[in-house]
Order: sequence, then structure tokens, then C-alpha cells
Amino acid sequence: MLPNIMSNVSAEFIAVLTVIIVLIYIFFELYRIRKVKEKVLDILRFVTSKKKFYIWLCVGILIVLWQLYLIHYLAGISYWDPGIIEMTAARKRVWVVGYFSTNPNNILILLIEHAIWVIFNRPSVYLFSKILSVVNLFAVDSSLIIIIYLLKNY
Repeated sequence: MLPNIMSNVSAEFIAVLTVIIVLIYIFFELYRIRKVKEKVLDILRFVTSKKKFYIWLCVGILIVLWQLYLIHYLAGISYWDPGIIEMTAARKRVWVVGYFSTNPNNILILLIEHAIWVIFNRPSVYLFSKILSVVNLFAVDSSLIIIIYLLKNY
């Protein structure tokens, strides 16, 4: 039985995604016009020369908010390896018997996810999936910031 991916997608999410795609299309069409192209370049020069930190901070906040929005509406249980590990970490019954006897390389991630499940007071499987997504978001975004910082200093 395969999961219904569209069951977690709301009408608001589809509307926001459609608006973003239309705005990107309009931007690229306007960018092709020379006057708009020069104006965009002038704005980019101003942004990078005067208020670069604040602009990047606002962009970063918007990106994190968008990621949290996606986590909220798209989180769920997978029927592949991540779902089996999440269900086992949450001490729920899984649909694959003997999974860890054939895939022992997943034991460490199982222990880490079980610790997160215990730390967050044994939430439901659906909430646990969202918590793991937020932890992953923090890990990926913070590592990206560290890489940017190191490359800037290098």
C-alpha cells in the first residue's frame, strides 16, 4: 500500500506555489527586456554595496520560514527506510520483519532518533516525523552557514 502524497498538501500550499511560479515566470520575462534588466542590475549593485547583511538576513529568514511551512504541510511517514527507522525509534510496529538484521548500518540513526523521541516526551508518529524534519532543517542550514563562513575566511 503506497502513501497518498497529496493528502497532506493543502489548497493554500498549492495557491502559494502557483503564485511563486507565476512570479518567477514574470520576473524572467521582464528580465529579458533591456530597461528592466538594467534596473535589476542597479538594484543588485545597491543591495550588495550598502545593506548586504540585512538583505541576506531577511532572505535567510524567509527561506527558513518557507522550509518550516513545507515541513508543516508535507511531513508524514514514508514506507521506505526512513519510515521503518522512525517507526522503530518510536517503538511502533513496522511492516518489515528482520529489517535491522539485513541493514545494520542504520542502527546509529535509529539510536539517535530514539533519543530524540524520548527527549520530546514520546510524541505521536506524525508529530515525531515533523520534529525529525525540523532537526534535519537545523542541521543542514547550520552546516551551510558554517561552510559559507569557512569559505569566506579561506
